[in-house]
Amino acid sequence: MGVSEGDFEVVAFEPNRLEVVKGTFGPMQPTVTYSFEPANGGTRFTRHVQIRVTGGMRMMQPPMRLMFAKRNAGFVGNLKRALEQ
Repeated sequence: MGVSEGDFEVVAFEPNRLEVVKGTFGPMQPTVTYSFEPANGGTRFTRHVQIRVTGGMRMMQPPMRLMFAKRNAGFVGNLKRALEQ
């Protein structure tokens, strides 16, 4: 998708547990939640992306959900591979 420019703000932070950031990319306002919890002697990492769309981009929201779900899975997969090396 190329390079995107926008602003993000940390709106919640609990060390070693949770970080929530909200951003603005034109008509899109993503909220990204990173959570960490103990699991089987390690750490379970979860990344959840929720995107609010305004204006004419609203009709693109259903296909965007599928695209962002795929990109989110790729992000988490890349992070997992990097950490396991």
